[in-house]
Amino acid sequence: MTLVLLSDADVKNVQNCQPGKPTGFVLPQTGPTQVICHQTSDKTGTFRFKNVVPGKYEVITVYKTNIVYNVSPERVDISLNHHSIELAGFEVDGFTVLGKVKGPPGATISVIGEVRATSGDDGSFSIPKMKQGTYDFEIKAGKIKY
Repeated sequence: MTLVLLSDADVKNVQNCQPGKPTGFVLPQTGPTQVICHQTSDKTGTFRFKNVVPGKYEVITVYKTNIVYNVSPERVDISLNHHSIELAGFEVDGFTVLGKVKGPPGATISVIGEVRATSGDDGSFSIPKMKQGTYDFEIKAGKIKY
């Protein structure tokens, strides 16, 4: 898992943290406007940002491999004074299914009888917040059913 540290202030020299954003990260439309740095957890899931100056920050979780995992909470606002802060409770609570339908755009993708996505012009779709399990997917495009 990767944590991204954001702020509206121009913060530099955070130790144990890669400057800038991780590959593929998209800055949210709300919240702080500057990506300070990012860090990937160690084997135990621990993060340590060192030498962070007091101020207001936001931490965003990113967990992408060949699967996009949903992590809760996605974002945490923190105010750092002159003390250390421990953030706990991040957990993977699902994953996102990414796919592509070959055929006309606008196909509906249903999971257990509920429409969860519609394919775009290129056939791609995503279904977030899936839980571990076995699922039947139904894809309909006009009168065609897959």
